[in-house]
Amino acid sequence: SMLMDACIAVTQLSVKSNTSRMVADNATECLVAFLEKFPNRESVRERVACALRNLSCHSGNLVRMVKAGASKWLIKLSSDPALQTQQHCMVGLCNMADMEDVRPLLVSQGAVTAIMNLSKILRNEEVARQCAVSLSNLAIAEGTHDGLVKGGAVSALMWLSKEGMAFDEDEARRRIEALLDTVTTGRIRHVVLGALG
Repeated sequence: SMLMDACIAVTQLSVKSNTSRMVADNATECLVAFLEKFPNRESVRERVACALRNLSCHSGNLVRMVKAGASKWLIKLSSDPALQTQQHCMVGLCNMADMEDVRPLLVSQGAVTAIMNLSKILRNEEVARQCAVSLSNLAIAEGTHDGLVKGGAVSALMWLSKEGMAFDEDEARRRIEALLDTVTTGRIRHVVLGALG
């Protein structure tokens, strides 16, 4: 169909085109519309996740993309059964977590849980490291602390460190301590650090 051809074209353009111009020309809204029209088509979900990942690589696009609904869809698609789609979502969400202006909204939309789940599903050392960095970035933002704790950021970092996937023991402890300093009381911090040994 013509809509499917358009979806394919936007995805292909997102690879090597001027992505800031694409976002300014409403590419994000177009991609979101494809997902709303064809939510059950695996090929659409994978292509749109890929295009959103590509567009998210340019930090100047992120605020507009989040406002257009890209982050909500990346979070939703992060539980897609297709591994390729999950990988695109992970990269897109981690790129978005780098942008200070969108961090509170990402946390409120459920990005912490999505990133945590992706780190467990994809089980790759580089993925785990990027997910841990993204969780740390989200912890820096004002007003995100409750959402981080509720979303499982502390347990995610503990899991990553115990699995030995994200970092060496000293780096893991530093990241967890930094996150705990921002989101917990002294008592909880002591209990968590005691569990790490």
